[in-house]
Amino acid sequence: NAIIAAAKKGVGQGAPLMSENNARSQIAAIEARRGFTLSDEQKTAALALLSGRNTVQIIQGDAGSGKSALFAFVDEVAKTAGPAPLFLTSQAALVADMRADGLDAQTLASLLVRHGGQGGRTALSAEGRSLLSGRLVVVEEASMIASRDAALLINLTTRAGAAKLAFVGDVKQIGSVGAGRPFALMQENGAPTETLSENRRQINPALREAVACARAGDIAGTFA
Repeated sequence: NAIIAAAKKGVGQGAPLMSENNARSQIAAIEARRGFTLSDEQKTAALALLSGRNTVQIIQGDAGSGKSALFAFVDEVAKTAGPAPLFLTSQAALVADMRADGLDAQTLASLLVRHGGQGGRTALSAEGRSLLSGRLVVVEEASMIASRDAALLINLTTRAGAAKLAFVGDVKQIGSVGAGRPFALMQENGAPTETLSENRRQINPALREAVACARAGDIAGTFA
């Protein structure tokens, strides 16, 4: 599988956006300014994106685990060292939400229509190279991405010289309407993965326990 091969081949082969010490320092400054502290899992994931050396990075994030907060921190820190990250998703409504939060976002389909050729080939224009070169590219709701689209995107970002391609999502959520399940397969076959499992959405302990039971498939415990 070319997608899995590309993810594993890129382990340790990329250049970080910045040093780990710099990233940690800037994250701490944002936490102090916002009065909001990232979880240890969120910080580890942020460091993987900002100072990690993998060209393809997977982030498995359970529902409510704080992916939006992660994106906000990564976006602010990354822009101090270079171009803003580019966020891609299959849902136009989510693009609108991301843009409202100040993120540079577009649908994956719009990118591939403009720069993806027919039959799995890619046609990288000067515009496409300029758009992707040196950038952190983040695919949100990656469980919904079909194998063909994942392969095209990996090809495009590699040829354009993107700094890193990150697939972020939740394997337990809705899958792709197209063929394949690349997000799950990359995790199952050893692609570098960081995990967000702590529920950051429900503050009430009882609600946290109910959500944990639901994630584990314990229906009785969910409603206990």
